[in-house]
Order: sequence, then structure tokens, then C-alpha cells
Amino acid sequence: MTEKPSLGTILIAIYCFLMGILQIIIGSLMFCGQLWNPTITLIQLQTSGAETVIISIGMILILLSFVWFILAIGLLKMEKWAFWLAIIMFILSAPTIISLIFLVYLILNKEKFE
Repeated sequence: MTEKPSLGTILIAIYCFLMGILQIIIGSLMFCGQLWNPTITLIQLQTSGAETVIISIGMILILLSFVWFILAIGLLKMEKWAFWLAIIMFILSAPTIISLIFLVYLILNKEKFE
């Protein structure tokens, strides 16, 4: 029988879900070419290859958003792989106070994940 997620784990899962939503929105805008510096003209983008870079980053963000969604589901189910994936994602993501607090919480509650 799996253990029910604690309030802290539920908050982390909500954070992961929100990160997934945010990254899919930003990634979609970048992939569609709607999100870049407005001072750069299309002629400059075509000659510099920056458009390809922006589209590639957008695609990476879209793919990472699915990882955040899967992570949220895994944390709610208290899966062991979700614990390790959360550690990796919080280390690789932007080091904010929230992600550091969640990282410490997960490490202190490692035994709850099967």
C-alpha cells in the first residue's frame, strides 16, 4: 500500500504542474516565433540564425513541460522515480528560494517515497 502524499508533497506537485504550464506557454510562443526581442528585425534573424535558436529553445521548453507534468503525477503517487526526478529537475532549474526549499523538503522526506 502506498503512502498518501503529505501537504508538502502536494504543494511540490502543484508547483511542478504550474512550471509545466508556464513552460508550455513560453515554449509555444517561442516555437511559433511570437516571443523574441522586438528590436531584432526579421532580416537580422534570418541572417544571424537566431530564429533557429529561438525555435529550438521553444521546443526544448515544450518537451520539458511534459517532464514537469509527469513529475507532478509521480509525486502525487509517491513514486520513488519521481523523488529522484524531482531532485534532478530542482537542481537543473533556476535556483530560486522555492526550488531550494522544495529540494530540502524532499531530501528530508526521502523515506516516504517507495
